[in-house]
Amino acid sequence: MAAETAPIKVLARGAGGVEELQAALDETQVTFALLKFQVGSGSFARTKFLCLHNNLETVSVIKRGRTNAKKGAVKAAMGSTHAELVIEEKGDLNLDHILEEMLKVFVADGGDFSVSKLKEDYEALLTQAKLAATKIEGVGSGKRMTAAEMGGDYVSGDKALAAVREPLGPFNWALFLPDETKLAFANAGSMSVNEMRDWLKDDKVYFGILRMGFGSGDFRRTKWIFFHWSGESVGAVKRGRANACKKALHEKLSPTSVDISATDLDECTLEVIIERVKKSVVVDGETKGDDSSDPFTMEAYMAALEEEAKANADFFGDAEGAASTEEYSVEDSLKRIHADDGGVTWILFAAT
Repeated sequence: MAAETAPIKVLARGAGGVEELQAALDETQVTFALLKFQVGSGSFARTKFLCLHNNLETVSVIKRGRTNAKKGAVKAAMGSTHAELVIEEKGDLNLDHILEEMLKVFVADGGDFSVSKLKEDYEALLTQAKLAATKIEGVGSGKRMTAAEMGGDYVSGDKALAAVREPLGPFNWALFLPDETKLAFANAGSMSVNEMRDWLKDDKVYFGILRMGFGSGDFRRTKWIFFHWSGESVGAVKRGRANACKKALHEKLSPTSVDISATDLDECTLEVIIERVKKSVVVDGETKGDDSSDPFTMEAYMAALEEEAKANADFFGDAEGAASTEEYSVEDSLKRIHADDGGVTWILFAAT
């Protein structure tokens, strides 16, 4: 007996929210989308899901009729949602219009909400999702190799350091082994803090440089950080010898504006490092630390990382549009949109 065909297939998915979904919308077919929204944070967070029925007028009446006859099976496969919105024109698929609909859902659920509050929380959700997607998939349209994975003949320590030094260079971190006389290259990569942490070994000592951008275009601010890692399993003698190289490595990797030392991965998370950068610039008088105008936020960091990914797509051989053409399973997509750290805020489906 032949296996039963699933009633839906995934056309695209992403972490970028409504605007990203609109860009992926095909005006030649009727589609369905699952959108994730959240208000509040921590134990007070409330998550809701919206079903979008993209019944576009640009699709022929006959084609619309055939697809809409499958709507029940499609919605059942997508799972339960808190509201449904029919979109007849692509221009109606915009954040303000959709938030007006979601406002009704959250108000009915109890609480005092506004569109501006929903928008603020939605932007926070997107930032969290983009960060999670970066951890899972890498930056840009797909996974990228580190310098070590590319091979020593392709990237040298000097080239890696020069790339990190460039404001939009292909590498934004580089690690070196303790050596007072030369740059003993260990590795470099393009996916920032989370990728670098994956290469920090408990029995190793590294000295490194990390470039962190905040904002994009004319609003971008870039900071270079001197990083010293000494794993907890490093013996006292080895640690002492390695630490004796710190001054020499600091000079080779200078100038930097922030120094960070860590012996445990919890001491060098993205959140911790951003906070250290923020404190350093407050001391330097670069910002008053007012959250309403703080340029050193997670949102600004993600914007800069996305800008870097686009600027270096050719270097890493990223395929343009790979994210929208890659095949995703229905099961994995639904699992990730329902997970707190799944890195997916929308899924676009087609009936099969």
